[in-house]
Amino acid sequence: MINECVICLEKLTKKNDNFKCDNCKNSFHKVCIYNLKYKICPLCRCKIKIEDTKDSQFKFTFNNMNENDVYNIEKYIERWGKKECIKGKHTFFLETLGNWEMNNRHLIFEYTCMHIECKDCKISTIMK
Repeated sequence: MINECVICLEKLTKKNDNFKCDNCKNSFHKVCIYNLKYKICPLCRCKIKIEDTKDSQFKFTFNNMNENDVYNIEKYIERWGKKECIKGKHTFFLETLGNWEMNNRHLIFEYTCMHIECKDCKISTIMK
């Protein structure tokens, strides 16, 4: 078993900070995958979808328009202006907003901002 990240070649640490490719079974630091421009395994070239395994302190639904981009949802919610929503453990809905364009016959999404809504208070805002 390899005990180093195949991207940065540093030793793998805690299990929940790592990611294992479903196809080739090689391991990486999650942060190394987050820093890749395209979320594909550098060895087998399969798409990588990282599910955040830590329990969030927030209740939310997230609609991500581009599976290749990774967002820190916790930071967006922490920037929410109405702290009573956070303290009251309200449910949030987040959605990436941006522009779609054709590039070499492929539809590409370019992120511009995040729409955040408190489902309990029925208020929303847009954050960059």
